[in-house]
Amino acid sequence: MAICSLAREGVRAPWAFSAASTTAPAIASILTSRYPSWHGVSEHGDSALDPSMSTVAAILQEAGYTTGAIVANPVLHPSRNFGRGFDVFEYRMTHRERNRPTLRERRAGEVTSAALAWVAVARGPWFLWLHYQDPHGPYEAPDALRPRDAPDAAFLPVLGDETGFGGIPAYQVLPDIRSREAYEAAYGNEIRHLDGEIQRLLEGFAALGAEPGILLTADHGEAFGEDGFYFAHGHSLGVEQLRVPFLWKPPLGRAPGVIPGVVSAVDVAPTLLDAAGIPSPKSFAGRSIFQESAASNRTLYAEDDASVVVVQGVELLEAPRRSSPASRAGHVSLPRYGSLGKDGAWVGYDASGGEDLERAAEEFASRSVGRAVPLRVELEPETKAAIRALGYAE
Repeated sequence: MAICSLAREGVRAPWAFSAASTTAPAIASILTSRYPSWHGVSEHGDSALDPSMSTVAAILQEAGYTTGAIVANPVLHPSRNFGRGFDVFEYRMTHRERNRPTLRERRAGEVTSAALAWVAVARGPWFLWLHYQDPHGPYEAPDALRPRDAPDAAFLPVLGDETGFGGIPAYQVLPDIRSREAYEAAYGNEIRHLDGEIQRLLEGFAALGAEPGILLTADHGEAFGEDGFYFAHGHSLGVEQLRVPFLWKPPLGRAPGVIPGVVSAVDVAPTLLDAAGIPSPKSFAGRSIFQESAASNRTLYAEDDASVVVVQGVELLEAPRRSSPASRAGHVSLPRYGSLGKDGAWVGYDASGGEDLERAAEEFASRSVGRAVPLRVELEPETKAAIRALGYAE
């Protein structure tokens, strides 16, 4: 697989975490190296990035890089300022979803083709951000047959909403399949489809004589029955929601390696700047993976409006915010404490423990109050309808 080749030829982090479990705040954390309460971008469609905030693209642009972005998710609309620092921010949603006709996205093949066209004419040192929507529901890879339910498979009910709690979200429903196993197989097809596009991207770079450094990560995970949720994300800060890949393949090659400690989405920007020989601003919360980021006492966070996750060493805690509204995953009893195993194996949640992490969660939440004033923008009706279809409109 092309994705695995990035790990074989570079550095991988077995334990990497997003800063949120929905796209917009997670992407803002990747670009700014700030936690969600520090940059103010939430999952709600009218929240936007402060245009004065430092981003990895703006810093590279100021250093003389040609910068480009090609995105495939409608929540990354230009009005939300995700394009800060990019000479080109290509937002073209051309594909209508099966079950949400008001929602447009962009297929992976189009993203790859646009990327190679951009690189072919880019001048000088360049930085390109690609946001692939695949894998994402509905799980319909264009180059794969739809899996079938096994004869003895247990069927899940079809829900009348998008929560995924106890059944198949309305937007995820595919004709003639109702089992968890079939949907998991369909999700696997989406990953294989994306892998083919990554392979085409790498081959296209080679044909153009380009050998860029490549950092591959994701904005969030997906639930396949954890906490009673199926084929959904954004409902909690469970490990399956936050754990993401983190692979770095340097431009000139180096001995492959494994980062033994924990890594966060806020480490993406400082890592890229470090690779370019540019110091990170003091506003960045993360650190480069080339530094001593694997220190056992390092503490990382993730958050939403209901809870905070603290990761420290081999310990993880999800705790409720004291002043938060009722958790969207109200059936989950918080706080819950867990352990990270060796070689990326999740040990699971324990009945007790993590008292020190509870204090860290409370301190983080208290320090974050008022740190960023949410910036609101007025969306055009079509974009607002698409974001409402995603469930990200207040």
